[in-house]
Amino acid sequence: MRIAYCIGALNLGGIGTVAKNLSDYFEAKGDSFHIITTHHKGNNFENALLNGWKVKDVSNNEHSLKKRLINTYDALLEYDVLINNHSDEVRFILPALPEKQVKISVQHNTTIASSKSLAYNAQYLNYWAGVSPSVIEVVKNYNPTINNLALLPNGVQEFSFQKIKKFKKGTIRLGYVGRLDQKQKNIFLLPKLMLELEKANYRVELYIAGDGEHKNKLKEKFNKMSPKGKVTIMGRIDSKEIDLLFQKCDFLLNPSFWEGLPMVVLEAMSSGLIPILSNIGPHKYAVGEELSKTLITESNIASYVAVILKMRKNENLFINYRGQIRKQWENNFSIQAFGYNYEHLIERAKLEKSSNKQIGLDDIKLPFKELIKTTYIYMFLQKMYRKV
Repeated sequence: MRIAYCIGALNLGGIGTVAKNLSDYFEAKGDSFHIITTHHKGNNFENALLNGWKVKDVSNNEHSLKKRLINTYDALLEYDVLINNHSDEVRFILPALPEKQVKISVQHNTTIASSKSLAYNAQYLNYWAGVSPSVIEVVKNYNPTINNLALLPNGVQEFSFQKIKKFKKGTIRLGYVGRLDQKQKNIFLLPKLMLELEKANYRVELYIAGDGEHKNKLKEKFNKMSPKGKVTIMGRIDSKEIDLLFQKCDFLLNPSFWEGLPMVVLEAMSSGLIPILSNIGPHKYAVGEELSKTLITESNIASYVAVILKMRKNENLFINYRGQIRKQWENNFSIQAFGYNYEHLIERAKLEKSSNKQIGLDDIKLPFKELIKTTYIYMFLQKMYRKV
């Protein structure tokens, strides 16, 4: 089976990791799998290539949308299965692709904008998938007539699991890994939480990995609040460094206002690191119904403190939850579970006959704002703008 996993660009972050994990699963089974960039290479393409990822760029650094559409179409004809992860070029050419080709589009977030954009040509998909029930719910609300929805949760590689993990005397060690952005990630909660835990007579060590537009503002807040404990902000780190960070910490924090299905939470679960989470649907789905009763906060400081102290003061409870959280990952979000879900959906799609007839590439229709980008005047203005 020849599988193409299409993305606009291969940038640092979760989408590339998802693609690589799925590639590992199918290649281990003897299938051909390529991660294909259609808009531009992105900032992680060359690094991925050096690390042995099966990546292909079909954009050829082309500024013309029309030429990128032709490049993408020509490249995808050789594949049996197409998995689209928010590539505009793929969305636009779906009607021209072979009817026998299995086509699955995967939505990773709960934004209306994504549901709106992915709805374009969705009738040519075998399945429109969401990574969590919360994503599926958003898609249904925006597109009530869609009936080919499927749940395809992400999966992550196993991180190191320490069977015996003891608390450091008088200390609580916390970790945060992710984008340093207040709008979605709620990172300004971190210094406040640190101060409140210090009021409970604990020394706090907080390890923060990531980068983003509010990094400097976060540093300012730590300086202004002056917590007594240790704060380490280390920027972006690779998977080996994340593994080491997990081993240092007692708990992982993810206080986001919204998520699709956060990869870092699944990665922490694989290592037995207990996540302390905000009260949103994807977090509840990640840890499961039973563990949600303890690990999901009420999204306020007092609730975060209460959840952390409950386990910090009861080591047996802490050990029990570590085992449960790892089992939840193994059963639902390991590479094996992840790959099986995709494989099963592909096999189902192969048995179903498409009701939409293939059309010629010259006959596809573009949204008006994209159609403008194919005009000579637009291309001329783009060239002039780049010269300035």
